[in-house]
Amino acid sequence: MCAGCGAWLRCCRNCAFYAPGVANDCREPNAERVVDKEAANFCDWFRAAAEPAALSPATDAAAARARLGALFGKK
Repeated sequence: MCAGCGAWLRCCRNCAFYAPGVANDCREPNAERVVDKEAANFCDWFRAAAEPAALSPATDAAAARARLGALFGKK
C-alpha cells in the first residue's frame, strides 16, 4: 500500500499490461481476469508501469458528483 494515500500499489491499474478497452483490460493474453482493477491482486504477469493509468470514468464521475454536491451544499 502507498504510505501517502493508502492505495494498492500491486493492482491492474499500476501494471504495464493494463489497457482499458482490450479483452479483460489486459494486454497479457495468459493473465487471469481480475474484476476490480484498483484492488490488490497476485497476478503472476504483473510488471510495474512507468506511470499509473488515468482514473476510470466511474471514478471521474463520482468525483464530479461530489464536487457538484459540495457546490450546491449537498452531502
